Parts: sequence; structure tokens; C-alpha cells
Amino acid sequence: MQTIVKLCMMLALAVSVSVISAEAQPGYGKGPHGHGAGVGHGFGPDSCHIQLMVEDLSDALSLSEEQKAEILNIHYAHMQEMQTVLQKYKDDCVGEQEARMALRKKMDEAVKKILTADQQTKYDEFMDERKCPHGQHSFHGQ
Repeated sequence: MQTIVKLCMMLALAVSVSVISAEAQPGYGKGPHGHGAGVGHGFGPDSCHIQLMVEDLSDALSLSEEQKAEILNIHYAHMQEMQTVLQKYKDDCVGEQEARMALRKKMDEAVKKILTADQQTKYDEFMDERKCPHGQHSFHGQ
């Protein structure tokens, strides 16, 4: 009987250590709603990632400095709107997804308005290359 009790206690200790180790990993508990794996900023990029993406976009589309500045401003505004959406729909995944998709469409339309026709075609190709498996654009070039 004592052996079984010791074995159960060792098993409970092993499970506890595993859970604590998993929670201590970078990004744990920083998903879009404060739980699950994540990178600490929800679904979208932080300002550093936006700058890197716009640099990549600028290279791919041969943007002017004015276009580049406008696109940066569009992305920063989008990031702020996205934070509002994440707070508003924190308990409504379907509503959140629909709102995120609408904001993404709005941002793409705003970006395209400042591009030439040739740049718009290149923009669509650029963004298609960066789509994640679930259809959302990846800001990390993956």
C-alpha cells in the first residue's frame, strides 16, 4: 500500500513539474486572449514587424518615400483598430474573426488606393505569397 501511495505522489510531482515547465516557456499564456501559446501581441504584428514588412513591401513594389510613409500610417492605424477589436470580441471568436477580416479588407483597400495599377498587381502577388494556411496574411513573410 505504501508503494502505491509513493508511486502516486511521484506521478503527481512529475505532472506538476511538466505543467510548470510548459508554462515557463517563452510565449506561453500570451495568446490573443491571455491563454495558450502566442508571441505576446495577439494576431497582429508589433511596430517593429510593421516597419520590416513595409520595408519588404517597398522593395517589392518600388514605393516612393511618400507611399511608404502613408502605408506605415495605414498599418499603424490598423494595429490600433485591431487592439480595439480584440478587446471588444474577447469572448466571441466568430465575431472577432469577422471583425478582423473586415479590418484587413479595409486596410488592403486603403493601401491599394495609394498604389499605381502596376504596384497594385505586385501588392496582390506579394500578399498572396505571405498567406498563412488559414487564409490570413502573415506579416512575417512566412
